[in-house]
Amino acid sequence: MRDADDFAALAAESVRQVRESAERWRTGMAALVTLVTTALLLKGPEKAAELPVRWRLTLTIMLGFGLALAIAALWRALQAAAGEPGLVRAADIRARYVTIAAFRVAQAQRAAVQLKHARRLLIPALSLLAAGMLAWWWAPPAPAEALISIEYRPPGASGTVTACGELASADAQTAVVKQSGTSRPTKIPFAQIENMRVPATCP
Repeated sequence: MRDADDFAALAAESVRQVRESAERWRTGMAALVTLVTTALLLKGPEKAAELPVRWRLTLTIMLGFGLALAIAALWRALQAAAGEPGLVRAADIRARYVTIAAFRVAQAQRAAVQLKHARRLLIPALSLLAAGMLAWWWAPPAPAEALISIEYRPPGASGTVTACGELASADAQTAVVKQSGTSRPTKIPFAQIENMRVPATCP
C-alpha cells in the first residue's frame, strides 16, 4: 500500500516535472538557434549576393535544412512543454487507461518522447546552421568583372569617346562593352579604337 501511494504521488508529479524540463529545454534551444541565426544576419543578405552561385546554392541548402530542423525541434519541445489541448472525460480515461495514475504516466511518457525527439532534431539542426555559418565566413568572393576602358572615334566625330564597362565579347572585329546605367551594350568596331586600358573602376 505504501508503494502504491508512493507511485501515485510520483505519477502525479511526473507530468509537471517532464513539462518543466521540456520548457527549460525549449528556452535553451531557442537561445541557441537565435545565437546562430544572429551570427548569420551579421553578414547580411547583401554579402550572400556577392558569393559565387555554387556557394550560394550550398549555403541555401545547408541553412534551409538547418532552419527546418530547428523549427521542428522547437515545435516538439513546445508540444512537450504545453501539452496537447483536448477535452478529458473520466469515462474515456477509465476505458483506455483504467486508472487516473496510468493516464498521468502516459501523459508524462508522451511528453518525454516529444522532448527526446526535439533533442534529436536539435543536434543536426545546429550542426547544419553552424556549418553554414562557417562556410559563409570562409567562402571566396565572386570573381570581379573584367573591366575595360576603350577610347574610340565614331564616324564624323571631332574627338574620341570613352566606353568603360565589362567586356562582353570581341568577335567579328567588334568589341562589345556593357556599361553601367545603360540597357544596351556599346558595340565598337576595331577600326574606330584608338586606345584601350584596364581600369580598376569605371567612372
